[in-house]
Amino acid sequence: MHEGHDHSGGHGPDAADKTALLLQFTLEHNRQHALEIQNLADKLRAAGKAEAAALLEDALRDYETGNEKFAHAIEHL
Repeated sequence: MHEGHDHSGGHGPDAADKTALLLQFTLEHNRQHALEIQNLADKLRAAGKAEAAALLEDALRDYETGNEKFAHAIEHL
């Protein structure tokens, strides 16, 4: 606020809104990567590379855990 008026209302998203939008974008971006990782694991498994596929799928579970945390963070904004 300066000179008797407040610039925070009605002129676009505040910092929390911007953070929520960025987190939502990041979550969707990560979900796309998760699909790509699963596709790679499927291709590796089909090519007889079961151990490599299993490692990717294990990493994917960690990735999805991170995505769940992003989603929970968004819910708390």
